[in-house]
Amino acid sequence: MNELEDMVAKEFRKLHFSEDFVSLVIEKTRAKLVAGREVYEGRRQSLVNKRTGFETQLVTLEDKLLNNAIDNDDFKRLRGQTKVKIEEIEEELMRLKNEREVDIDVVQEVLLLTRDIYGAYTKSSFDLKRQYLSFFWERFEVLNGVILTAVPAPLFEQLLEAEQAFANHPKNEKALDKAFSDGVILSAPLLRLQDSNLGPTR
Repeated sequence: MNELEDMVAKEFRKLHFSEDFVSLVIEKTRAKLVAGREVYEGRRQSLVNKRTGFETQLVTLEDKLLNNAIDNDDFKRLRGQTKVKIEEIEEELMRLKNEREVDIDVVQEVLLLTRDIYGAYTKSSFDLKRQYLSFFWERFEVLNGVILTAVPAPLFEQLLEAEQAFANHPKNEKALDKAFSDGVILSAPLLRLQDSNLGPTR
């Protein structure tokens, strides 16, 4: 199973996108990144301004307490309410930051995929590997542990037909001889990784 998983990974080594397609993806990604950055900065600044306003309210409350303009009970209540609002803003700022980090991670993954499909696949997480398999491959035809045919998935096949992607399939006569020594071809549905230690399975 581990050997079969390695062979599946090597199928990705044969794939690459056209220069025009890569340039288009980079252009779209750059536009998406810039737009996302502007939205992020706008939302972040808005939250920071709100936090500053509540922090100013805390200072005002402290001054009122010192000047005897507010009693202790009211000060405690209003101070507690204001601190809760500041904490909520801090949490929102953290969520916003995490969303931004996810967006950057996606951009990084997309750029790596367009430039090096094999590298992107081998370096990806378990779940992402499954998504790559679904996008690129419909099925693999296997005989005696040897991949004879890698059938592209419909969407990727359209890219191949439009010459926006290419798949190099060098002939391997030794592999074919070994495969046909005995047994029959297994026309398997899309191989799915079952476990990172177990390799692909049906």
